[in-house]
Amino acid sequence: MTTIKADPKPGRWILPLVIIGMVIFTYVFVGNIRDNTQPTDIDPIGLGSTDTTQPGTDSSIPSTTQPTGVVVDAESIAYLERITELDVNLTALHTTMLQTNDDFDARTVAYAAARDEIRDTINPSFVSWAADVKATVAPESNAELTALSTELAGRADSVVQATIDILAGLQSSDTGEARAAALADLRTQVEGFNAAVAAANS
Repeated sequence: MTTIKADPKPGRWILPLVIIGMVIFTYVFVGNIRDNTQPTDIDPIGLGSTDTTQPGTDSSIPSTTQPTGVVVDAESIAYLERITELDVNLTALHTTMLQTNDDFDARTVAYAAARDEIRDTINPSFVSWAADVKATVAPESNAELTALSTELAGRADSVVQATIDILAGLQSSDTGEARAAALADLRTQVEGFNAAVAAANS
């Protein structure tokens, strides 16, 4: 009678079988993924243009993540930041002028106090502001900003002239017409400066 010896390592075939099964499963699984994937519909980095076709039409509307008309060079960005700061300063100065004028009209501030405030404090601040505007020069490589720089310098001069006219109107012998006209001119010049800076930043 022949005696069959037991395998001393009965589990040694399990690991190779498991590995073979995993290889087969992986091959089938990856193959299914490849068959069901449309690589042409995928933009792996989320950039560039895509075409969106409207239902019922043959036309495509191209879209892009890159906005048009954006200033990208460092000098132009620095210029825009500086004129935006000057624009904020102008608004603050204009508010101060209007408040002084309103206080005078309401008789909460005497004539002499209003005159001295405008002549000695407010108007010199406008002159200093205008000098800063004209000293802020756009880069020559950017034609649009160069044209804007010229426009803002002209508006700065008009702003200063309006403040001079306000003081003259305050000191005049009329009943306030000259001062009112100068205040309206100042408002127009300030709003024009604000609009030009806003357009440059849009």
